[in-house]
Formats: sequence, C-alpha cells, structure tokens
Amino acid sequence: MGSRTVELDCLHVSKRKRGIEIVRDVSFHESRCGVVAITGPSRSGKSTLLLMIAGLVHRTGGTIQVQGCGVTDPAARRFVGSAVGEPWPYDGLTVIDTLDMAGELRGMKRAAIRERIEYLDRVLTLPPLGTTVATLPVTQRRRVMLAVSLIADPPILVWDEPANLADEEEVRRVEELIRGLAGSHLLLLGTRSTQLAAHVARRALVLDRGALVYDGPILEFGTLLPFRRVEVTFAQSVAPERVASVLPLAFQLTVVSDRVVRIRFLRNDPQAPRLLQHLLPVGRIVDFRDLPTDWTPPPPPPMEPAGTARPTERRMDPIWR
Repeated sequence: MGSRTVELDCLHVSKRKRGIEIVRDVSFHESRCGVVAITGPSRSGKSTLLLMIAGLVHRTGGTIQVQGCGVTDPAARRFVGSAVGEPWPYDGLTVIDTLDMAGELRGMKRAAIRERIEYLDRVLTLPPLGTTVATLPVTQRRRVMLAVSLIADPPILVWDEPANLADEEEVRRVEELIRGLAGSHLLLLGTRSTQLAAHVARRALVLDRGALVYDGPILEFGTLLPFRRVEVTFAQSVAPERVASVLPLAFQLTVVSDRVVRIRFLRNDPQAPRLLQHLLPVGRIVDFRDLPTDWTPPPPPPMEPAGTARPTERRMDPIWR
C-alpha cells in the first residue's frame, strides 16, 4: 500500500488528575506518514498522551483531531489503532477469538477479518491462533495487541513500548515491522529506547513532567541524551519479568540470554547509584560491566522533490540538563 493521507492535530492538550498536571499544554501537528517517537523519563506523561490520542482516556483541556474528526467522535474509531498499556490477558478468549471480536467492533465483514488475520499471522508470527491469550507470555500477548491495532488497517497507529522486555531478535522483528508500516501509516511510537527511535523514527517529541520540551529531528535528539548502558550476568537463569519488576520505571531492559541482560538509563537518574542493590534480590551476579554507548544515528532522510515545502519543526531547550 502506498502513502496515505493522514492528519493529526493536538492543540493545548492537558490532563489533570487529583490536582496533578500529568500532561501540560502539549501541541503538535503531523500530516505525513512515518514514525514519530514520543519519549521521556519516567512519569513524563508519555503514555497518558498516547492514551488520549487513542481516545482511551479523557483529556481535561485542549483538542485532539484525527483525520478531521474529534478523537472522541465514534467516526474516529476507524482511523486509529492502538496498542497502549500492559498487554493484560483477554479473559478466556483465544487469539483468533480476540482478533475476530476486534474486527467485528470495527464493522468488518467476516471474510475480510479472516483474510486480515491470515496476513497478520504471517507478518507478526502470531502464537497459535487457538491458544488462550491469558496463557501466553507477555511478549506474545503484546504481539496480539499489535495485531488488534492493525486488524482494520487504520491510517494512524498508536503504540507504546512495543519492544519492552523483548530479546534482541524480537526487537529486530519489531523494527522491521515498524519500517514496513511507516510508508503507509502515521505511527506514534511511545518508547524509552533511543536506539529503537533512532532506527525507525524521523521525528521525536520529548516530554518531561508533562510538558513538551523537544520537538524536532531524531538525529539531533540523540545527541542530547547522556545514557549509560550495563550488562549483567547472573549465575543461573532468571525470568525477564523478575528483573524488570525490581528496576525503576525509567530503566530499559534488553534480554540477551536466560542469564544475561542489558540495562540502559540516564546517567543522572537518582536511582542509578543503587542499580546493583536493586538487582541483588533477583539472583547471584557473576559479572556487571559497562558497555559502550548504543546511540547509532539513523541514515539521512531521503531527498524531497524540488519545490516541496517542509513543515516547520520547533526547536526547544535541551532536555534533562
């Protein structure tokens, strides 16, 4: 499928809960297919903003429009597919039941649903379709969530941490999937991984304490983030979920093997000095080492035809100084 017309407008979007501003006066516009990374430190408001764009959480201020419709308008449902939040089980439903239900809720005919499921099964390498979703590991449940968001092939996708807790092979698979979608969809990618953002996105929006503090090219964004990366080897196998459960929310985990994990975090994070202390209850550690920075600049963007006007991109203050 070729490039499609997309239109997303967020104007002065805010969310307040129990007197606390979770998202503060965020505005941006996007009218091109491609990947826009939305990132920020823990509790920056990233996931809440994505939930509001997906129409899953009410905003307390501002407006959001997708394809010219207000995001709460029932007509907007066919324009947005979302995979936001933890992939909790769909109680009692199998993979195919879940996808059938998602297609029916979007008004698809049964033949079209089955054809789309066959395609998504090939592209996403879904778990066996007769498997109960509740019995699947978290990474496979996340694949089912991605399939639900894609079932009706909407032009705008809203995904939050699609590669969280994934091993390196799964991260590569997610990157390939995103690249394949970027030419014909606007994909809002919530992620704390600057490496994933660098590989697939062309624009970055960075939130800090609910406010938009950077909006610009992904290449410049990468130079602003002073990250540290460590590799930890345990004496015995450990479950990724167990490691993730003891880490602060802003720390990103990559699984290398059943005994080896890599953890990445901001050097100035106040929890950084206590990382080893967090990990000791998980199991006996036999190696703990720093790794080189993993920031890899993306390839330069393709040349645009002469006379094509580029949209204005705002520059804002460097983040997390």
